Amino acid sequence: MLGGDPSGKTFTYCRGKFVIVRSIENPIECYTYNEHPCDVTVAKYAPSGNYIASADERGTVRIWDTTQAEHALKYEYRPLGGRIHDLAWTEDSKRIAVCGEGADTFARAFLWDSGSSVGELTGHSKMCNAIDIKQQRPYRLVTASEDTDVGFYAGPPFKRSTMNTEAGKFVNCVRFSPDGAVYVTGDAGGKCFVYDGKEGTFKHELNGGAASAHGGGVYGISFGTNPGHVMTCSADKTVKVWDVEANSLLTEFKFANSLNNMQVGCLWQGDHMISVGLDGSIHYLDPANPDSPRMTLTGTAANVTALAVAPGGDSFHVGAADGRVIRVETASGASVLLDNPHTNLVSDLLYAGDTVLSAGFDDSIRAASPDALGAPFACESQPRNMSCSAAGITVVAQMCHVVVLEGADKKHFQLDISYEAQCVSVAPNGSQAAVGGKDGKIRIYDIDGFTLKEVKVLEAKEAVECIAYSPDGSVLAAGMAKRDVRGWDVPSYTLKYARWKFHQSRVACMAWSPDSAHLATGSLDTNIIIWSREQEMKRVTIAAAHPTACVTKVAWGSDNLLFSTGLDGCTRSWDITHV
Repeated sequence: MLGGDPSGKTFTYCRGKFVIVRSIENPIECYTYNEHPCDVTVAKYAPSGNYIASADERGTVRIWDTTQAEHALKYEYRPLGGRIHDLAWTEDSKRIAVCGEGADTFARAFLWDSGSSVGELTGHSKMCNAIDIKQQRPYRLVTASEDTDVGFYAGPPFKRSTMNTEAGKFVNCVRFSPDGAVYVTGDAGGKCFVYDGKEGTFKHELNGGAASAHGGGVYGISFGTNPGHVMTCSADKTVKVWDVEANSLLTEFKFANSLNNMQVGCLWQGDHMISVGLDGSIHYLDPANPDSPRMTLTGTAANVTALAVAPGGDSFHVGAADGRVIRVETASGASVLLDNPHTNLVSDLLYAGDTVLSAGFDDSIRAASPDALGAPFACESQPRNMSCSAAGITVVAQMCHVVVLEGADKKHFQLDISYEAQCVSVAPNGSQAAVGGKDGKIRIYDIDGFTLKEVKVLEAKEAVECIAYSPDGSVLAAGMAKRDVRGWDVPSYTLKYARWKFHQSRVACMAWSPDSAHLATGSLDTNIIIWSREQEMKRVTIAAAHPTACVTKVAWGSDNLLFSTGLDGCTRSWDITHV
């Protein structure tokens, strides 16, 4: 479900526990609402534009402010006992209707400021998939259900007037035209039907003379500013624009015949026509060129687990738990989903000179081109972390091995180990590598050509989760499973920084600023802390950097630009002012 801002500036959608609000003109500008305790299903603006109502899979509706950065909660209700699929406001922003799953009630309408019921939305025997309200008085409300019926209610208080039974299959979506003259339904059989908006009577099937509107289930309907034109999207990988009264097809947008290109949602807002593919890609459609979207926003469809930032921060790569790797331009947000993804979680990404390497839990390492991941280089055990020196020596910490690579895809040396390796860092000059183990030890290896020789063991006394040499090579820092961050002088490896203990949980990641003056750490506690080498007890804390989610990776683009990823599925950038 997509929601549009009444002013036409932003649109909303949901991902996991979060509501994302994005600028429609400049999609890089966005924010997230993070207060739902479970997966959010739908978010819609009030017609006033001052509030958004968002609903989740437990049947809770939260109404929150859009005018202030805090997005304060106004009201919270639980109108249904199960997952809410859709919601709608009346034009005066005083009433809300929701539909979804429940024991015996599948839709409800209530006052926004008290939760009091404003009618009985009865007549359905199965869950409802969509709901809408006519934005003119006298109000009318419609529901679309998996019992194959469309409910039509007059009010308020809303009371059933009739049930439309033309569909014959699950009804997935229903929407009123902006002037309230008609409403259109779409069902699982690819058919669309048009009804009178005031009386609820059947007018005609919308098909342009064909057997049906679409060759697959219809999953989204959206009217434009012209009330006579409507957009529909379907599992047949097409989006179509219709003249409702003339029952004629105006434009057909076609996508490649791929499962990911099933179109499952759409929004027509001003001059922008947007559809969403099954893989989560958001397409800005171009009526002048129906065969190619004007722009596609591609992101991770799963939690972000890997990050690599290009020197200077102009672009970055992210990897996700579903095996995807995406290249993103920092300034514009333009993104490319690389072909030939991993078949399992991407554990690490690394800029090794001009090459980007990706490591995955499918036990492979790959070199990325601008458009695809290369052929897999097989690992004998699960690759956890990678690091390289300025001289181009790359070391990979695998579960049961430490491997030195020559180039991007050739193993030169492999060291079998008796401990479980979790992280690795190569000194900037390429002379040594430090490997952190689950056994609470850090092993220092001399690098001789492409071979490793153990020369020192540091006792960390708890599992080492992340490790990093400073760019000037003078400090080795490590993050621990029990929240400590420590730093050792190099080359003596005497403990120098032992009081960095302000995380509340496991330290998951770390990165040094390019000038070696500051260390950024991310944690399971959702926070990022920037530590200062010159003033050991001075720090910058970014609280709830990834709200309700572990920070998985941090990386610097410059001394004042930090990137972070998290299990909220987001990549965020931060302007850092140091203390």
